[in-house]
Amino acid sequence: MPSNLIPKTDTPTAGGADSSWGWTRTHQIGLGVLLVLLLIFLGIQLYRRPMRWSSGIRLRQTAALLTPRTVDPNTAGWASLIRLPGLGPSRVAQLLAYRQRWLQGHPREIVFRRLNDLGAIPGFGPVTLRHLAAYLRFPAASRHRGNGSGFPGPLRH
Repeated sequence: MPSNLIPKTDTPTAGGADSSWGWTRTHQIGLGVLLVLLLIFLGIQLYRRPMRWSSGIRLRQTAALLTPRTVDPNTAGWASLIRLPGLGPSRVAQLLAYRQRWLQGHPREIVFRRLNDLGAIPGFGPVTLRHLAAYLRFPAASRHRGNGSGFPGPLRH
């Protein structure tokens, strides 16, 4: 029998792998073609529905769990306001400082009667207000007449 017809199982191939366990050139080309097709498919999917790291899909789902349905900016504290989307620590501090200053000058009035009243705070522009609109509620004037401070309950100094 000619030597080229006898399988050699103990001789390593050119890549150093045993030919009975290694990938043949045909297998390697087939795998390469499959990988290229997979990358093309994923590229098309990314083009059709772009996913960006900043899209925040998981953050939005988590925010829905942490965000209260609506918050009254006249009575809400730091913990409630910081959970609102688009409000970071500096904006919450600005809102609370503005509210405190307003109550010192106008002790018998409600600070924020409607969404546009928040526009007087630096950093609260139309875009921010549009994002916050779904999360804010504004009280009726009769609800806070008890102490005149814009806050329910007894007035404490």
